[in-house]
Amino acid sequence: MTLLYLIDCEEKLASSLFTTFAGGNDYGIALSQNKTIEEVKNSLVPDCVEALKQAVRKLVHHGARRVLVHGLSLAGCSP
Repeated sequence: MTLLYLIDCEEKLASSLFTTFAGGNDYGIALSQNKTIEEVKNSLVPDCVEALKQAVRKLVHHGARRVLVHGLSLAGCSP
């Protein structure tokens, strides 16, 4: 790769907005299996938060400077 290409990639990464979320399918499946909100909160939430933290760290490590971590979209609003 040329230096010019690498500089261009770094600039694009630094000026882009990355979005991420986790857990939608996990929460839906757990709740459809009659797990209580308390069970979901205690078992899935820490795992989802950790997955998000790792994803953001990787993005920043690779040059991202703007990362939006958003909540789950409403099921009826998803494509």
